[in-house]
Amino acid sequence: MHELWFNDKWKEFKETTLLTPENYEENIARFRRYSKRASGRVLRLEVSKPLSRVGQLGDMVQGKEQKDFYFRSGAGVLDALAEKLVMAEAGYLLEKEVNPLEHIAATTTPAGMAAIYAVAMELVRHMPIKERKGKRFLQGKTVYTHTNNVLGERMQEMGLEAAIKIDTTLPENVESALRENREKIIGIFYEPVTNPLIEYTDTRVIHQIAKEYCIPVIVDNTFLTPYLQQPFRMGADIIVHSMTKYMNGEGDMLGGAVIGSKEFIDSLRGWQTTTGCVIQSPSLALLLHDRLAMLSERMKIHVENAEKIADYLKDSKYVQSVYHPNLRRNTRGGSPGAVISFIMAGEDADEQTRREAALMQYFIDNPGTILYQVSLGDREHLMIGETTLGTGKSELPAGLVRFAVGREPKASEVIEFLKKAFEHVYKK
Repeated sequence: MHELWFNDKWKEFKETTLLTPENYEENIARFRRYSKRASGRVLRLEVSKPLSRVGQLGDMVQGKEQKDFYFRSGAGVLDALAEKLVMAEAGYLLEKEVNPLEHIAATTTPAGMAAIYAVAMELVRHMPIKERKGKRFLQGKTVYTHTNNVLGERMQEMGLEAAIKIDTTLPENVESALRENREKIIGIFYEPVTNPLIEYTDTRVIHQIAKEYCIPVIVDNTFLTPYLQQPFRMGADIIVHSMTKYMNGEGDMLGGAVIGSKEFIDSLRGWQTTTGCVIQSPSLALLLHDRLAMLSERMKIHVENAEKIADYLKDSKYVQSVYHPNLRRNTRGGSPGAVISFIMAGEDADEQTRREAALMQYFIDNPGTILYQVSLGDREHLMIGETTLGTGKSELPAGLVRFAVGREPKASEVIEFLKKAFEHVYKK
């Protein structure tokens, strides 16, 4: 069913226009201009709008006019937000005198997980039931917990097999899995930077492998955001985001996004209209629209803070190892993002686990500079101990801590606080 959207027209456009020699937008001024580009639309905040003539609703339903009579079907504010998403991920095409909006579209969902589920459903729902047996997704072995559920249990409910999990950081694994499951793979899904070990998958390499099998490449770009990497440049067919995180930037609302070919997004929007899988209010859509325009300014602070804190952690005697690699030309400035993971020092796994728990308790007892809290992309600095969450046995290294670096307070204050926290945890 891939030819419905990822046909020869899309493949030619991707190979000749979307793919670029550079891996990220080097000119930050251009990126800011694209993400702030005004749509010129009237952003009315209403669930339904007045009709201007008798019979107009019928024309809208039949597709003769834009379907913006009811928010679930479409609205100016949703279109403006979608245009900003396209410009953030593919605005670089303007430099090639190509209007990305003629080829690429975007849609938004109530949450990041809704975006992932919507993509999976759209790729499956057009497939006849009798043809689904044996079909499945190929996914990175390390993805968000609920992504495993969507590509596993939820797909089994649709008559497919659970996804095959592979280490996408090793291209030979992808090649082998596609070769062994020829014509059975619906798409390959992964996160370029994994959570929490910050392992990197090169989309350019994955694209080169996947195109030989005509398999769409689906990338969750939440951690990097288009500020650090634009996967369309590297060969992705579909990009998803949890807008809850960096695109929102304040940790006060949920939202998701899907960016892909116009044909794919148009089809997906039809499913959204009937299922209600849309952002829940015009005011939330407008807020995300406005905050997206400031993504580059926020990410610059996140990344600068993360670099300084990672440097401190790498030199700390209380830290055994730090996961925050330099990705060189693969991202802007080589940054892996603003999430740092590290392992507490200790004589053995038991001690490392105890130190991890003690550090988390220190943040609970001394809230403010760093919060013991899940999520990322917020103004605040958020930290969790990965193996002491109480969710059951973990395959992660003992003493592993994930630090979602925020914007406030500045890195120097965070480092001083960390020093006090470590000294308390390791005091004799």
